[in-house]
Amino acid sequence: MGMWGNATGEGVMTFPGFPHRGMAPGKSWYYSLIIVGAWSVWNYHNGCVFDGIQPSLNRVLAVVKDELHLWIFGWLLILV
Repeated sequence: MGMWGNATGEGVMTFPGFPHRGMAPGKSWYYSLIIVGAWSVWNYHNGCVFDGIQPSLNRVLAVVKDELHLWIFGWLLILV
């Protein structure tokens, strides 16, 4: 069994406030929103630091919006 547990969910590491199996179904979108937003901002930050992209609040908000649209589209494909 690895750090993340096995296929049945035994031994899975959980953190307070983080989604896990057995969580109410309506909350997973909220955590996905936080993760996608943070990931998008972090990737934009890396572009500014390592690729010399000029920082812009409007641009980072557009990047987050685009990523959220892709995630929402992905969730809809799974549900259909």
